[in-house]
Amino acid sequence: MKIYELKKYVYQATETKNTKELKKKHYALVKGKDLRKKDSWLSIYNSLKVLEEFREEQASKDIEKNYGYKNLNKNCSVADLIHNIEATKRFREDFEEELNSIEKKYTK
Repeated sequence: MKIYELKKYVYQATETKNTKELKKKHYALVKGKDLRKKDSWLSIYNSLKVLEEFREEQASKDIEKNYGYKNLNKNCSVADLIHNIEATKRFREDFEEELNSIEKKYTK
């Protein structure tokens, strides 16, 4: 992939128009990188791709189905509330585990 293609993708994904705006809005992505070099743009591109894959994966999960959330109304029981709290806890644990897995995968 050519550098201009990498830049184009990065600008689109970060909703920026140029390098100056990218540095201002997304400092964490460019910190310590020489944006005159293709390797730096490739690194940013790869980071954004990982994030995009993660978002897609999370969006594809049916949280209600997988974790057993119940639709609650003002007349719900305490047991239903506790059930949803436990479901939220399981979701959070799975989410953190997945984040740790991704972090280990890409920070070798």
